Amino acid sequence: GMIALNNGDVQLARESFTTVLRIQPGHGNARYQLLRLKNNGPRYAALVRQKKLTKIMIPAVDFDAVTLPEAVEGLDILITKESKEGFSPNFVIQDPNKLFADRPVTIKLGNVPANVVLEYIMRMANASVRYDEHAIVIRPLGGGAAKKPAAGGATE
Repeated sequence: GMIALNNGDVQLARESFTTVLRIQPGHGNARYQLLRLKNNGPRYAALVRQKKLTKIMIPAVDFDAVTLPEAVEGLDILITKESKEGFSPNFVIQDPNKLFADRPVTIKLGNVPANVVLEYIMRMANASVRYDEHAIVIRPLGGGAAKKPAAGGATE
């Protein structure tokens, strides 16, 4: 169970700890680990998603003045290809105020992990990334909230 958990296989870890408890109902560590999985399962899955990106090497990236959505779509294709379609990052872009339209991304990198490419894209687009259980969520830094008009109608 611990090996599975350390490898990011939350489902196998859960099954392993449950099996241990069927064999040894008083096994304290198995009971503790199942409780941790129950309380933190989505967080573990998010960490697994993040860790997988560090293991996928991207041989070449060449984006020239593309939008953030285009860069993310390109990275998605590269990740899927290099993982031999074994991993899909599931990017979700939250940009209700269309802030990413005016933030061009230009990157030329070779032989780097996918997480490094994503970090460079985030910096260039002034964006943040959050790893969730089933997706990687991208938002403008500061949440992308629209500026509120100040007194007199001018924006802050």
